[in-house]
Parts: sequence; C-alpha cells; structure tokens
Amino acid sequence: MTITKPFNDASVVGADESPAEYFGNVRTLGDLMRNDIPRPWMTALPQEVKPQSLVVWLGCNILRTAHMAESLNDILVHMGHDHALLGGPSHCCGSVHTASGLREVADNMLNRTMEKFDEFKPDQLLYWCPSCDDHLSHRDQSLVTETAKKRMNATVFLSRNIRQDLLVNEIPITVAIHRHVDFPEQEEESEAVHDLLSRIPGVHVIDAAAATGLGRHCTVPRIKDFGEEKYVGTIAGWMADAKRRGATHIVSIYHSCHRRLTLLQREHGGTRGLELVNYLTLVAQSMGLPAREDKFARISKIADIDTMMEELEGEFAARGVKPETVRRALKDQFEGGR
Repeated sequence: MTITKPFNDASVVGADESPAEYFGNVRTLGDLMRNDIPRPWMTALPQEVKPQSLVVWLGCNILRTAHMAESLNDILVHMGHDHALLGGPSHCCGSVHTASGLREVADNMLNRTMEKFDEFKPDQLLYWCPSCDDHLSHRDQSLVTETAKKRMNATVFLSRNIRQDLLVNEIPITVAIHRHVDFPEQEEESEAVHDLLSRIPGVHVIDAAAATGLGRHCTVPRIKDFGEEKYVGTIAGWMADAKRRGATHIVSIYHSCHRRLTLLQREHGGTRGLELVNYLTLVAQSMGLPAREDKFARISKIADIDTMMEELEGEFAARGVKPETVRRALKDQFEGGR
C-alpha cells in the first residue's frame, strides 16, 4: 500500500509543556545517551564554517538514541568522507511546531536550517529523519534551497557507497528488518538496508512482512491513529512470526521505531526472545569499528526514575547537566510515553 497524503508523523509538544521544554528534554537526552563526552554533531555552527563534501542533517529526535548518530559518524569517517553532522533543536525542520499549530515559527525554523546547510557548500546533503523529509517535501518548493532539494537519505547513500571490502567482520545472525513501506521513500530505504545487511558476511536476512498503515515510521501520533492496542498486538504477532522463521535479531531502521520497539519491552514485556539492534550498529561492527552502546535500551530496563538517576549520575555530572534537568528529561521520556 502506497500512501501519498501527508501524515502527522512528527512528535508533538504536550498540552502541559512549552516548545522550549520539549526541545530541552531532547537536548538533555542527547547529552545522556551518547557514549563520548564530545558530541559528533554540531548544535551550532562554528564562527568559521569550512566547506564539507557532505552535510548530514540528523534532525532532533535521533539524539534520544544517540548511539545511532555516533555510529553513522564513525562509518562516514571510516569511509573517508569529510562531513559535518547537524543535529538537535537548532537544526530542526519545524515539523514539531507545525504539528502543534505554530506554522509561522516552523517556516522560520526551516529557513534558518536550510541556510546553515548552504554555509558548508556541500556536494551532497544527506538527511536522516523521515519526518524532516516529509516536512520539507510539503513545503512550498519555491522556498526550498537547491541544496535541500537535492537531498539524499543517509541509508540510501550508505548502500550505494560502502565498498564491499569495508565489510570484513562476520556476524553470524539471522535478522528480520522492521520496515515501513507506506511511502516510496521508505520502500527505497528498506531496500537499502536489506542490501547492506545482505552484504555483511554471516548475516542472513529473512523475508519478514512490512509494517503497513503506520506512515513513515513509528511515532507516537501515528501509533495513536493506528490504535495503541492494535500496534502492540501487531508488533507482537510480527515478532512471533519472525522468530518462527528463524530470526535471532530484529533490525530497526529509524530512530523512532527503535525507540518504540525498545519501549514495548519496557511497557509490555519482552521481545519474544529477539534482540533489537539498529542496522548502523551491524554495519559498524562489520567494519571493525568501536561498538557504540545503546544506552537508551540499557536505561529503559530500569524500573524507576530514581534508579535511572543513580545509574547516570557520573555521566550527567561529567557533562555538566543539572540533576533536575536530567530528572525532567527522563520522566518525559520514560513516563510521558515519548
């Protein structure tokens, strides 16, 4: 089924919070969930912007699962690309504001973000988030810069440009890919992930059904439209079928899907004996790159916020994040159902 009309695939600001609070929580989770203290992504442009072959537009919410951004950076470095990663609220597409009815704010935010792309004079703009791409696609195209018009999905870029001799380490697993095919872009990205994983020695990809009726990726608004109980049951059935077919791992493509599938384990118990891993983690592992811990998954297994705070205390102290800021972000994510 191919859907052409726009969906509300973006996260939305809650009724009892401001956009500043929403994005503050995203920024805080980006600080907590990454493995290295230095960020691999830029939250603001340097005073002197040097031209880069690639600009990678991460968007905002990938920072909740920061190991993906770290792995993507590691892979591009290993491939030899000069690049800049732009992530976080200061490089937002405006979809969150549009979903909240703040269209003028959203348009101004997207304009500023596109101006930042152009400052790097890139040969290619890569984007990560399906909501960012969707928001840009539905903008008046006369207002979209040439750099932004020529964007390519990062997953498709990797599939086309990773040389086979870089995928050297064998990974003996059988995987089912959690993929979306309601839009042509997601079909292409699913095929790109299938291609990449099939080229990794030892990885066997089973033919698992795609998620349909869930738009571009698993976001809270789309799941609510789909039906939360129906979503839980659909994913449980899909996982059971994948296990029957011999899968040992579930592979996510998008950050939002990875987050929702992780939280299903927290909220509804188990993933039917299947380990969840993002495809970038497997690509990096096959390249022999350092493992980036999925800290979101580790923290999600902790039952209460106080214990999460204890687990993360050394890290938020090292990053200079105030305890009350950490608590607010953790409550928003793990009790607020992001």
